[in-house]
Amino acid sequence: MAKQSIELEGMLYGRKAKVQVEVLGKCPVCGGWVFDPINDFKGEPAKSFSCQKWYSKECTFGIWKEFCGKKLSEAAVIELLDSGKTADTVKGLKSQKGTIFDSRLMLDKDYKVRLFREPAAEEENKQSDSDGSEE
Repeated sequence: MAKQSIELEGMLYGRKAKVQVEVLGKCPVCGGWVFDPINDFKGEPAKSFSCQKWYSKECTFGIWKEFCGKKLSEAAVIELLDSGKTADTVKGLKSQKGTIFDSRLMLDKDYKVRLFREPAAEEENKQSDSDGSEE
């Protein structure tokens, strides 16, 4: 799905409101729209892409705009919402030790962004863990 412009209706600060926003996709938890709120309710830059129902506390889904020290692009977030993983690797991720690496991303069963582990790499690890004997 590509970015779309949608009019959302709801309660905002105790009043009915209509807002025109560019949505990135459907929320995998509740089916609402996910968008970039740009600013939070205090007027500060928002730190996550949020489900429209987050503000009414009906849904807790959100994707942090920064993951492993790298700002996520809207294209990557759209891919995560559409297929649950990114097709291309995200370059320039940073580990807690400061190592720079590249990896694909995915949404796990709890809908949190995680590093995607290639199935072939997992098979190689299983084979290398064995001592060569067949039991």
